[in-house]
Amino acid sequence: MQPRAFAFVFAAVFMATAACFSPPPQAHEDAGTVARPPDAGDPEEMPDGGSTDSGVTIRRITALTVTPASLDLAVGNVSGVTAMATFSDGTTSDVTGTVHWIAEPPDVIQVEVDDTLARVETLKAGTATLKAKTGSVISNTIPVMVTEPDTTPREFRAVWVTRFAFTNKASVQAIINRAADAGFNVVFFQIRGNGDAYYKSNLVPWAQRLTGTLGRDPGWDPLQVAIDAAHARGIQLHAYWNVFAGWPTPAGCSSTTCTCQPEQGHSDSCTLPPASPVGMPNHVLHDHPDWMAVTSNGKSVDTEYYWLSPGNPAVRQHILEAAEELITHYDIDGLHLDRIRYPGSSYSYDAVSNAEYAALPAENKPSRPDWQRDNVSKTVAGIYQLLKENRPNAILSASVWGIYKKLPGCNTSEGYSGYYQDSIAWMKEGQIDALVPMIYWDIGTGCTDWATLLDGFLAGSNGRPIIAGMHAIDGNAPKFDRIRARIDYARTVGAAGTSIFASTYLDAKTSGSPTWPEQWSQFVAPGGPYAEPAEVPEIDWR
Repeated sequence: MQPRAFAFVFAAVFMATAACFSPPPQAHEDAGTVARPPDAGDPEEMPDGGSTDSGVTIRRITALTVTPASLDLAVGNVSGVTAMATFSDGTTSDVTGTVHWIAEPPDVIQVEVDDTLARVETLKAGTATLKAKTGSVISNTIPVMVTEPDTTPREFRAVWVTRFAFTNKASVQAIINRAADAGFNVVFFQIRGNGDAYYKSNLVPWAQRLTGTLGRDPGWDPLQVAIDAAHARGIQLHAYWNVFAGWPTPAGCSSTTCTCQPEQGHSDSCTLPPASPVGMPNHVLHDHPDWMAVTSNGKSVDTEYYWLSPGNPAVRQHILEAAEELITHYDIDGLHLDRIRYPGSSYSYDAVSNAEYAALPAENKPSRPDWQRDNVSKTVAGIYQLLKENRPNAILSASVWGIYKKLPGCNTSEGYSGYYQDSIAWMKEGQIDALVPMIYWDIGTGCTDWATLLDGFLAGSNGRPIIAGMHAIDGNAPKFDRIRARIDYARTVGAAGTSIFASTYLDAKTSGSPTWPEQWSQFVAPGGPYAEPAEVPEIDWR
């Protein structure tokens, strides 16, 4: 805020307060108006109604809306809530962290506020109400039902199984059996790595890893084998998808040698997918190299994948069609999204994205970062709608960047601005069932503290499940005491469960350095975290 604008703000607030002889506002309560946040418009906008001699337009909060519309929680559980303000000029803004929250009766629920997040904590069984207030503006009242905890243990006990963990039917079945024996009740089984398929598809080619040839039928269906094995053991099988990862870059390349300029007439180190055998679908980057996400110089420089551009409507449509085919043809218990983001903050300036953004109306045109976040969010929302329509008892979840927004005073990566992944918004907008933040650090590590980062996701959950993700490896080997500590913490703060990356690291490693014994049995050993069985939570948040 500029000094001159600050003076106007101070004077306006001072005179309004003096004229009303009102007492000071309570904690988290302003004086009835809220200045538009800097990222929502003009940072010099005045925080009150009417206008000033300087001609500066000023606005007032006219309504508050609290979501979700109701909460049904067990004693000891927590849920994030959101307060959205509507202003006199018709704009809206999230004011969750600046309003005064009223929870009644206070012995049933209480609200804790941290910066821009608020969470409801349950204290005992009963009925309660919650509303927000700023000055004279009061929100809708949401009912909160607090029940005694379900005596049936319910939590997500998930493990990621990547495409590199299996080679044939027997290896798939063995992994599923190890997970079931160890007390896990959900397997995230990878069936799309880089625009390919580990299942029968008319839209996507068979994975090259299965036969050595992209698009060749391997004679068996990894996804169906996994579904049958999981259901035979009474556990859930969620199909795990790398959404926007397109095709692997050449092995061993660096940021300077991985460059690829996909436009016609260029061949800048591009190693694009080959054609599939006759009668089989081609990879989309074989047929449409212009669908690739690129930086402002027209090149892909990622060292892991050539990515599909989320800003291209044809890419998003392809993703939705492939998702619908999968959802309608396989008896999956869930669809689990990964790589559901841009490859980095410098992407994508492909020709289609540039044209799509340029064509947006000038009035209320979003910033390019906001537009890119919306491209990802629209993809999530579209898949969710397909899942609810075609397989309503299945769950849509996503592996998301383990840092939503960097912690105060920290200089780390973050999903929101670094990869245009607004995962908390998906929860607030009801566009997904569950988030699985990939918090691949330990408890007590400062800017990457596992516990603090998990707390932030829980505060933004909006009554939907947060499944706390963790890496099995600490340093260069698995440390079960650290795995156990994170499971215990997740339970303490009311997470819906945990997920461990990955099954391979729970197997024994007998060659190379370091080596380690298998870890699976420790989960169900006497006193182990999964010694008592648990069921997957019922879908009660939609």
